[in-house]
Amino acid sequence: MEPRTVTLADGSRVLIRPIAPEDRDELVAGFERLSAESRYRRFFGPMVRLSERDLDRLTQVDHHDHEALVAIDAGSGAASPSPASSARRTTRPSRRSR
Repeated sequence: MEPRTVTLADGSRVLIRPIAPEDRDELVAGFERLSAESRYRRFFGPMVRLSERDLDRLTQVDHHDHEALVAIDAGSGAASPSPASSARRTTRPSRRSR
């Protein structure tokens, strides 16, 4: 997917693009801003920090069986704005690809 800027219902603009390994630091920063309850609900259990393995899994996607996109505030004016949101989809690999 090519990065694409979209306008939201409230008029704000976001850049949507695939997640990249370079997003690790921002992913950690976003995780640290979550409450304990939000972490529990997102990861289906208590989670104190993201391990290196977690970060690899979350940022190194194959764009076939695992896709992850980030939405970045396009109107912030920051040189390297932080992702505002992310979304992911995963599927089990087909038996033919095993």
